[in-house]
Parts: sequence; structure tokens; C-alpha cells
Amino acid sequence: MNKTILLTGGTSLFGSAFLKFIPKNTRIVITEHKVKNQVNNSQIEIVKMDILNNALLLNLIAKYQPDVIIHAASASNVDFCEQQKDKAWQVNVVGTENILKASKKGKVHFIYISSNAIFDGKKDIYEEKDIPNPINFYGKTKYEGELLTQRYSNNWTIIRPITSYGWAPAGSRINPVTWVIEALSSKKNLKVVDDVYLNPLYNIDLGKIAWKIIKGKSEGIYHVAGSETLNRYQWALKVAGVFNLDANLISPVPSSYFTGKIATRPQKTIYSIEKIKKEFKFYPRSVSDGLNDMKNARQSN
Repeated sequence: MNKTILLTGGTSLFGSAFLKFIPKNTRIVITEHKVKNQVNNSQIEIVKMDILNNALLLNLIAKYQPDVIIHAASASNVDFCEQQKDKAWQVNVVGTENILKASKKGKVHFIYISSNAIFDGKKDIYEEKDIPNPINFYGKTKYEGELLTQRYSNNWTIIRPITSYGWAPAGSRINPVTWVIEALSSKKNLKVVDDVYLNPLYNIDLGKIAWKIIKGKSEGIYHVAGSETLNRYQWALKVAGVFNLDANLISPVPSSYFTGKIATRPQKTIYSIEKIKKEFKFYPRSVSDGLNDMKNARQSN
């Protein structure tokens, strides 16, 4: 094998998309806190790793000597992080620092998967140069991870995906699209905010851009999002339309409807994607195109 990539969070929405495009002569080592099963792919190995166990981290990195580390694992449930701040800090901050310290001796390209939650949502559009100002604890931990990445690594890339969607792998959390599909398929009524705007990202496009970054050994910060901007209510309606579900079950509500019930979210985190267009000639899909690709993938399976 010519290249070894260590991937934390391989069972995530990002991880499932990333693993679809493994080039030849590349080995992927996926780390999990508890190894439940192996995959039927000679290029992929799943190993046990606890990012809070420094000795285990050092031994693992010494054994596999990865060329690239992609740190995608995190406590990503925004409400959980707000309620369990100590646990969120341990996983998202201490764990990130541990991996960075363990990999510091080698010439490792360290890729940190961040989040749009690092912004306060008060700008019309966010570029890579904009200063983060998180308004919930999850966002604070992800921004701290960015700062640690820049502090410890001599060869780093920060990918900031916008809220992503796609078919979730087994064991991963639902995402805004699968949530709508599951609820409407069960004839459940949904209340969806109509004042939160973003340009949703199809996870397959996120997987592709990550490989372009690895191939080009590209460093710095990259905003990755879809090509279509809309609010969450409009997004839910599109899901209903593409999957032939009852849109009448979806009701629009303002964010204030959930005040006190969930952690505060930024209301507008629309990304500029000019940088990835210019550097990689990469043009992410619209929500409609992404949803139709999901539909076709389900039908083919």
C-alpha cells in the first residue's frame, strides 16, 4: 500500500461517503471505541481506539504510521453537548488534542472535520476568513478543536461542512432528510423551522471533496456546502416532494417555538463555496439533485 489513512468516525455520514471512493494502493484504518464488526474490503481495517487513552493512541499511530489522519469523530448531538458539557469537552476537545499530540512527531497531514456551528449566524454569507463566534457549547468545542489543530499540526486542513444529509450508515444518527422521511412515512406530523437558512450538503459530495484535498495535499480552511440555499421548512417540503410523501403533515414554525426546549442554533449559516469551486473545480449538487440521487440509490438497492 502506498498510502495509509487513519479515519476516526468512520461510521458517520461523512465516513460512509468517504469510503465509497477509496483509490487503489490506499489503506484505510478506521478507529472505533468498540469494534462491533469488520468490513468485507481488503483496503479497510477497523481497530479499537479510545481517543482519551494516550498510550493506546501512541501505539496505534506508531503501528500504522498513517500519512493522513482524518479526525471526524465527535459528540455531535447539539442538545447532548449543551446538557453534558463535561462529556462533550472530553470527547471533542481533549480527544482532539490527544490525537494531535500523538501524531505530532510524524509528517502527518491532519484533517479536522469541523462544523458550521462555529458561527453565530448573523452574517448573510460566511467565507473561510470570517471569525468564528459559536453560540452553543457544541460549536465552542468544535472551534476549540480548530484552534488546537492549528496549534499542534504543521500540516493541517480544516474542513467545515454545512449540515449534511444522505443515507445514514448503520449505527449513525439520523440527519434532517432521513428524519423527515421516517416521520412522514409513519404519518407523523412535523414542525419545522422556517427561519433557519443554509445550503445543505449531500454527504457524497463531502466524501469527494475530502479525497480531492488529500490528493492535492491541500492545506488551510475549506467551507463545503451545497449549491442551493433554502430554509429548513423549504428543505423538508423538497424531501416530501421527491419521496412522494405527504407534505401536508409538515407545519412551519419560527425558531422561537423551540426556545428553552433545545440548544440555541445559529439562524443563518450560508457558506460561500467559491474557494472549493476555484481550487478544485468542484461544484456541489443542489438539494433537489442530492435528494434525487438518494432516491435512485434506494431504488437500485
